[in-house]
This record gives sequence, structure tokens and C-alpha cells, in this order.
Amino acid sequence: MAKPTADVIKDGDQWVVVLIEDGTEIRKEFDIQQHALNWLEGQRMRLGWKNAEAYPDVSVEPNGGAGRKDAADE
Repeated sequence: MAKPTADVIKDGDQWVVVLIEDGTEIRKEFDIQQHALNWLEGQRMRLGWKNAEAYPDVSVEPNGGAGRKDAADE
């Protein structure tokens, strides 16, 4: 089974968190970047990712250019 991954993407005026877990994609849209990062932090806790800091591996770039955070990076 693949490890969960997460992306934060700027799409127009929205911040989108894309979480892939057990082959299922979950997309959450937010108007405010910090709200997207806060939701991602909650998922980090739920998934047991150990790094409690901000997500240095997730680059937040416009139009789908975000980096990926893998549980394997922990």
C-alpha cells in the first residue's frame, strides 16, 4: 500500500489541499492559505506524521506547482 501524500496548490483565488490516502484522493478548497495549512496539520496528526513543524517539503506555488509531502519523508 502506498504511503499517503499531500499537496498544497494555489488555484486561482483558492488554496487546495490534495491528500491521497489508500488510493483515494481527497481535495479540500480554502479561501485563505493558512486555513489550508491548518487543515493539512490536522491530517498530519491524524496520519501520525511525526514532523510537527510547518511543512518545509510542501512548496506552495501558483497553478499546481506545489511540492509533495510523503509520510516516507518523516
